[in-house]
Amino acid sequence: MKLRLLLLALFVFVPSGNLWAQNDVAPPLTSRGDALVGAPGTSSIGVFNPAMYVLRPNTQLEIHPLVFFVAPHASVKVEHFTAGAWHLSGQYGLAMPWLAQKILQGYLFPASLRGEGHLGFVIVPSVGALLSHVTDARVITAKLDLSVGVPLSHSDVRPLEAPAPLEMLFAPVLNKYRARAGVLWDAMLSPRWRMRAYADAFVHGVDEDRDAQLLDHVTLRAGLGVDVAATKRMRVAVGIVGWNSYQFAVNEDGGRVRSTDLLPVVDLIWNRP
Repeated sequence: MKLRLLLLALFVFVPSGNLWAQNDVAPPLTSRGDALVGAPGTSSIGVFNPAMYVLRPNTQLEIHPLVFFVAPHASVKVEHFTAGAWHLSGQYGLAMPWLAQKILQGYLFPASLRGEGHLGFVIVPSVGALLSHVTDARVITAKLDLSVGVPLSHSDVRPLEAPAPLEMLFAPVLNKYRARAGVLWDAMLSPRWRMRAYADAFVHGVDEDRDAQLLDHVTLRAGLGVDVAATKRMRVAVGIVGWNSYQFAVNEDGGRVRSTDLLPVVDLIWNRP
């Protein structure tokens, strides 16, 4: 009986594997999150990663589909300079997350208001630079960016004091600014596998009513993951990311305690050449 099952498995899976290899061979995975811009018409979309479309040579449009309709936003990446293995791009964006704040206020997060509880309008322009060194085996990218909240009307909303990923998402709106310096290493393990490691340091405002120290303005992030080509048009990204931040926690002696949060990273990313 066991021999029959083994022969059946070989009959089913070996031909299907050959069919995969012949008709649905995935092209080598490319790096992501770097200074490179693909050919015009190239696009990709992830569940959590941004949707990307190359408008014309050296110009790429990005949005996050999951939050676009409650927090309208867009960013444009422009590859300004190329010299051998070096690529330099600028990234320019604008966001207005008022509706997202309105929906979440007092529900997903505890209400944190002062004054009359008025939720004002804030727009968030952003600017950044990416410098990548590219070889056949790996891409190393240095990143700098700055986002600033520009109030258009008075707001009584206070910072969330939530776990770091949410705090950094809303930092320009609630804490006036968010700056980041980071590095990304992305290497090809095989045509179907890539490994990536990254580290970022964020500098941001804190609640003006708090007695903040210098390091309270700093949040750190580091992550490790792999991308694998699941089909000809889809990759699966898995990994883990750690955040270290000060969330105004104290120990029994009243000393400040920074919080470390470890989170899984899972995403499906579809691409069209």
